[in-house]
Amino acid sequence: MMEPILGGEIGMSNLPSVWGYPSLADYLATKPEASIFSPFSALTIRDLLYRQAELKKLQVEHERLEWRDYQSQRNFNGGPCYAKNWEDLSAPDEKGNSSEQWEHFQLIQEKLWAYSRFSPFFFWWMRPDKHLGEALIQASTIAGYPSPTTFDFDVIQRQLDVYDEKTLTLMGRDGSMWGSTLDPTDHALDVINLRRRQNLNEDAFTRWTTGTLLPWFDKRWPRLRKNEPRYGGPGYVAGPFLNFSFCVSTVVASALPVTAISVLFYVNSMRGRLITIGVLNILYALCFNIFTNPRRPDVFIAVST
Repeated sequence: MMEPILGGEIGMSNLPSVWGYPSLADYLATKPEASIFSPFSALTIRDLLYRQAELKKLQVEHERLEWRDYQSQRNFNGGPCYAKNWEDLSAPDEKGNSSEQWEHFQLIQEKLWAYSRFSPFFFWWMRPDKHLGEALIQASTIAGYPSPTTFDFDVIQRQLDVYDEKTLTLMGRDGSMWGSTLDPTDHALDVINLRRRQNLNEDAFTRWTTGTLLPWFDKRWPRLRKNEPRYGGPGYVAGPFLNFSFCVSTVVASALPVTAISVLFYVNSMRGRLITIGVLNILYALCFNIFTNPRRPDVFIAVST
């Protein structure tokens, strides 16, 4: 019988991850931007549709019960009236049984709680999600996650295609969800990643540098990769490329006004200067869009003033 390995005998941090789900989990733990999962949106939508259909059926049945009870009670002066008195509707009879209409509505409440639960806050009517229930909130949250980019798929595909004992990282049906390096586009369409890459929130030049220029260099000069033995494979080193994009942006920002003044200095005619100012203004707007991450009002204000 094999004796268990205690943490005091061998430091747990020195043990390599078991190849497969454990190694993939450790790898993605350090790269949440490449943590790509399937939200099973089709199943979530099915759940919402089935809940909606069930509630609609219960609603129609309850309306029929309301009319049935109303027709039978409206001619009895002084008798119970479910439609006008909640106590009559909810009060049990002599045997302790509630009315059929009230029991049916309690069933609706159980179904409605999971689908369209009201907010517990006092000012619930001021909240935009006051009619959103657990199922709807779950679907809305999933839809808000960012979609993975080609760069993200490439990172995880390289990890999955690393062989160990002549087998791939994952061998089950879920192993093909992310595609492969042999067919990068053969991945599931309904996928999300846990966190959007920071460079994707930056300017267009930074996104192009890390998303296009970096993979191009990686294919031709593999030494740009950083080896991570514990997590089983090489990874991209984006730091130098981010610094490169920052340096280029700084140089352009410094040179653009000096260049504009120098060009206008050598243009003598007024007509030529007006044409030159128009061209430089367009050039400035392009650089403003490429090297920054502006909004439309920001571009309009910067160019027109």
